[in-house]
Amino acid sequence: MKLVLAVAATLLAAPALAEPLKITAVNNVLATFAERIGGEAVTVTMPAPEGSDPALWKPAIADISAIQQSDLILLNGAGYAAWTTKTSLPRSRTVTALAGLEREIIETEGAITHSHGPEGEHAHTGQDPHTWLDFALAARQARAIGDALARKLPEADLGTDALVAELEALDARAASIAPRLPQPIVASHPRYAYFARAYGLEIISLEWGAGQEPGPEDIAELEQILSETSASIFLWEKSPSEAAAAAVSALGLENVTFETGAQAGENMLSAATTALDSLEKLAE
Repeated sequence: MKLVLAVAATLLAAPALAEPLKITAVNNVLATFAERIGGEAVTVTMPAPEGSDPALWKPAIADISAIQQSDLILLNGAGYAAWTTKTSLPRSRTVTALAGLEREIIETEGAITHSHGPEGEHAHTGQDPHTWLDFALAARQARAIGDALARKLPEADLGTDALVAELEALDARAASIAPRLPQPIVASHPRYAYFARAYGLEIISLEWGAGQEPGPEDIAELEQILSETSASIFLWEKSPSEAAAAAVSALGLENVTFETGAQAGENMLSAATTALDSLEKLAE
C-alpha cells in the first residue's frame, strides 16, 4: 500500500507535459520555418487550402475564428495576404517576419490585372511580397520567427541557428551561380524580383497563369522577347505540362522549375535547392 501511495504521489507531483504551441502561418514558407525551428514543441497550421495561392486566399469567418485562437500568428509583411489588414488579430500574439526590414521591400510600379487559378482576377501592384527568394533576407525572417518562439518557449531546444545557416548557405550558393548564368532570364510569372535583385540577375516576367497552358498570344509574346534578347532560360513557378515545356523548348529555351514554396504541399528549402541545382547546370 505504501508503495502504491508513493507511486501515486510521484505521478501527481510530476509536471504535466506542455501542449505544443499552436502556430498559424499565412503561407507555407513561414510554416516551414516555424516547423524547422520549433520541432515537436509546435503545431503549425497554414490555413489556405491546397491549390490556392495563400497571398490571395480569403478566409471565412470560421477560419478567422480559428486563427485568432492561435498562440502565435506569423505574417510575412510586404502586403502579403491582404485579409490580414482587414481582420482583427491579437497584437501580442502576432509576429510580422519583416518587422524592422521594411526598407528591403521592393515597391512595384503600375498595375497588371489578370485572372487565373481559383482566386480569380487579381493585380500585381504595390509591394512585392516574395521576400524570401532573397535567401539572405529569408534568413533574417527566420531569425525573427526564432526569436518569437524563444520568447514563447524559453526552455525549448530550438532549431533557429541550423535553419539560418541553411538559408545562408543557399544565399552563398546563389551568389556563386548567378554571375555565370546567361541573361536575361524569362519567368512565367512576376515572382522573382527579390531573387533578381539579390543576385544581380535580369529577369523578364510574363503573366502566364500557374498550371495553365500558354496560348498562342503567350507564345507570341515570348517569341517577341526572344527576338529582342539572347534569353536561354525559362523559369516556371510550377512544373509545366509536357506540352507547355515542349513549346518553350522548341523556342530554344531551357526549362527550370522554381517554386516559391508558399503554397500548401510546397517546401521553400527543397524548391530553392532543386532550382539552384538546375541553374548550376546551365551556368557558364
